[in-house]
Amino acid sequence: PLATGFAVAGIPLTRAVLAEVVTTLGSIPIAEYGTPSTAELPAAAEQDFITTAIIFKPAAVTPKGAARSINDETVWSNAREPIAQTFTSGAITFTVVANHFKSKSASTTPTGDNVDNGDGQGPFNGDRVRQAGSLATFVDTLKTGSGSDQVLLLGDFNAYTQEDPMQALYDTGFTDVHTTRAPGKYSYVFGGETGSLDHGLATASLAERVTGVDIWNINSVESSAYQYDVFAPFYDEGPYRASDHDPVVIGLETGLTKPERRVSRRTCIS
Repeated sequence: PLATGFAVAGIPLTRAVLAEVVTTLGSIPIAEYGTPSTAELPAAAEQDFITTAIIFKPAAVTPKGAARSINDETVWSNAREPIAQTFTSGAITFTVVANHFKSKSASTTPTGDNVDNGDGQGPFNGDRVRQAGSLATFVDTLKTGSGSDQVLLLGDFNAYTQEDPMQALYDTGFTDVHTTRAPGKYSYVFGGETGSLDHGLATASLAERVTGVDIWNINSVESSAYQYDVFAPFYDEGPYRASDHDPVVIGLETGLTKPERRVSRRTCIS
């Protein structure tokens, strides 16, 4: 059996809006979503108007416990707090964490190690590294609480594959399955150049269960004129340009047997 989850990021989110998103998905049997209790989050005035959530198929996965988050504005005041939900599916228990690190925008003047030092990582790299460290600590508590070391981090990390925040997560044992299983594919276009700020990072035990990874290029390659908030006559309710980032699609084997990794054997005759 394959479990499919959806991490939704980058929409002005209220419970009513989220319910509408679920309804708009139409014939797909999705009827549930996870958001943490207010006790898990900072006060409303300290939260971003845009937040994250996890939408899931009840027929594929069953929530285990309540959704979790972080309340630490010393690290997350300029980003969106990660939201986590543990699920059971088939033979496994695993946790999904939806993320959105601080952007590379300098609309607020950066100071200290957040100043752009010209190495290509942009402003606020220091904060993104600290957010990566906070996320790794959060994951440790999630592992303890769920009794499972199988964790999947999803979302917009606002860092490319080799940048410092990603390296900080690799150093704690995460593998970017987007990069390893879908090499050369991108989820974002900026200034005419392609790359990926969006990632799917798995712990070693869950990476073994990944059956495939793909990027659904429905947004980044489309003109921003088609966005819902740019030019109304061009807007369409279809999937295209629903965001400026593309979804990362990850398949998981949740049965007793892990998927086989087939290695191609070639014979060379010279």
